[in-house]
Amino acid sequence: MFEQYLGENTSLWVIAIALSLDVFSISLGFGMQVLRRKRICWIGIVFGLFHMILLLLGIVIGQLLLNYIGKIPELISGIILFIIGAQMVFGSLQYKERTQQALYGWKLFLLSFSVSIDSFTVGISLGLTGMHTFLACIVLGIVSTLLAWAGMLIGRKVYHYIGRYSEAIGGAILSLLGILIIFG
Repeated sequence: MFEQYLGENTSLWVIAIALSLDVFSISLGFGMQVLRRKRICWIGIVFGLFHMILLLLGIVIGQLLLNYIGKIPELISGIILFIIGAQMVFGSLQYKERTQQALYGWKLFLLSFSVSIDSFTVGISLGLTGMHTFLACIVLGIVSTLLAWAGMLIGRKVYHYIGRYSEAIGGAILSLLGILIIFG
């Protein structure tokens, strides 16, 4: 019994890290935008909450949609990431005073949704295995929040070396991730 519990928890942590790596990558790009620590904290929490909510929704829905989902969540996620990234790249090419292009309002909502949508599909499979729902949601929320914070803080340090090109680089990272998701 202990071995089964240990194996389930190990699997849960591996799944949480794997699902949160995209948040880390995206956070690197946004961290280059000179965000205040309070904003970094808030964005990380929103990413974590979206991962938790979509995982829970996936677990609850479980078997009902399993036969109908296919590649649709990945496609939607990839398209949203590509569009947000392209907007950042084109926005950085226009000469303007440096303004905060950080995640606010609908951009934060869409990006959080797009990077968390894979949690929904994983939640469906976890629901079929009978994994502990509460524990799975908490672990995924904590891991994705921590990796988002780490990505933004690292991106913040890197910004000092690349200066005004950081927005274009961050946008290119998002667009590339979107393309990889769409065609990967």
